[in-house]
Parts: sequence; structure tokens; C-alpha cells
Amino acid sequence: GNLEATVYDKPALYTLHVHKINEKDFALKGAEFTLYSDATCTTVVNTATTNETGDLQISDLVPENVYYLKETKAPTGYRIPVNADGSDIVWMIRVTSDVVSGEFNFYVDGINHNGSEGTYHISGTTADRVVDMTVVNKTGAKLPNTGSSSMMLIMLIGTALVLGAMY
Repeated sequence: GNLEATVYDKPALYTLHVHKINEKDFALKGAEFTLYSDATCTTVVNTATTNETGDLQISDLVPENVYYLKETKAPTGYRIPVNADGSDIVWMIRVTSDVVSGEFNFYVDGINHNGSEGTYHISGTTADRVVDMTVVNKTGAKLPNTGSSSMMLIMLIGTALVLGAMY
């Protein structure tokens, strides 16, 4: 007889690991990141929050798919980092994998990051694919105190002096 079989190859899924720190290399707990499947950031794939060590993982991501990562909640005492024009920072993430050649490439905003060190890098083994991102929150300068309760008194004295001079 004849035998007919259908074989489906599943892509080797990978994990995105995000490490959130401040500029003094202090781990930040409570930062929420949302992963989207569209550039307009409307279709949510997953949401995760950093733990005590500033780490979070989003697993079961499919190579060749393009994902968009955005910080959606800042840790206590911090603000969500933004671009110079005030728009949200959104990282475009894509991984390519070639089983035949054994290549595994990690792209952030279109730039390939194949190394095992740096802000964006690959870790794990060929069986356990992990891509890493380090996101840094910078603390801004403390704003000066510009108002005081004596301002009304100064305004009244100034008005009285101007009126007195006019009289």
C-alpha cells in the first residue's frame, strides 16, 4: 500500500530577556514592558514586569516575526524614557534563524547584534535561544523650587509702591 504523511517543521522559538537598570547600574524593579506585533503598538503580544533583579523574560517568540517593544510603566520614582522629540521609545525586534547554516541573528531597529556582550546581545545555547537587551533609565537633574508663599506679599508691596509713585 501507499503511505502519505505530512510533516510540519516548527520554528525554534526564542526568549527575549530585558534587564532594566539606572545609569549607576542599579537594578530597577517594577518596570512594565509591552510587546506588540504591529508598528502602531495596538496589538499586544505579551506584557511583563521586571523583578527584584531588574529582569523580565518573554518566551515563545517566533523567529522572522517583527515585534515592537515599549516600556509602558516606569519603576517607582522614574519616568518612562522618551525620544528627544518627546515621542515614546519603541524598539523594533526581529530574529532570523537558519537551521542549515546554524546562524541566529538578533536585530534591534534594523541593526544586527550577533555578539555575546553589549547592550543588545545573544545568549543561551543553540537549543535554548535567548536574546538580551539592557534598558537604562537616566535620572534627570532635580528641578529648582521656583514658587514661594511670600510672592503675593511682594506683589502687593510692588503695586503699592507703583501707585504711590504715580500719586
